[in-house]
Parts: sequence; C-alpha cells; structure tokens
Amino acid sequence: MLCRGCGRNVENMCIAFDIPEVVLHELLDPVAMPQMARVGYLLPTPAPLDDTASVVHEQVHRADVAGLVRPGQRIAIGVGSRGIAHLSEIVAALVHALRSLGAAPFVVPAMG
Repeated sequence: MLCRGCGRNVENMCIAFDIPEVVLHELLDPVAMPQMARVGYLLPTPAPLDDTASVVHEQVHRADVAGLVRPGQRIAIGVGSRGIAHLSEIVAALVHALRSLGAAPFVVPAMG
C-alpha cells in the first residue's frame, strides 16, 4: 500500500495532511529534536505453574482474602489480555473459587 501523503510503501497506517510542505517546514524546522537513547529492560519471569487452578483456589481461600467475601456478594473481575499466558484458565479458576465462597462473580473488560 502506498501512502497518499509521501508516496512511500507502508504496511501500517500513514496519515496524510493537506498542509503545504512549506508551511510544515516553517512550523517544524525551528523545533529542536530532543536527545534520544535506546532503552530496554528485562522483566524476570517466574516459572510456569503446574496447576493454575489449584494456585488460584489456594490464594482466594487464604484467610485474609476469603474473609472479605460474603455469600451473594457480586464481585467484578477485571480482565485484560496483555501478556498474560493461560488467561482463560486463570479467570475460570477465579470464578470457580469465588463461587465456592458463595460470591456471584462477573467479568468486566479491563483493556487499554
């Protein structure tokens, strides 16, 4: 796909403005480019769980957590998806664990 503005071959979105190039240069040429540096970091990743459902059940049934849940209580479970492996398994286990405590959990999207 070719960009309408610059004519370059682009794979991603390219936005074209109907502003004469002379005007753009007048506006942007005096603006100094900030200094930049390539930055990266590594996040330590824990070992995968052998039994996700058991770990979720164990954590929800800890006294300090289970003591906060009341029978019939509606509990929202905010669920996003970025970088979480086995998300559906985790959410299903959480719903099951909360129901076992008498709660009425429901899932809400938590994206963005």
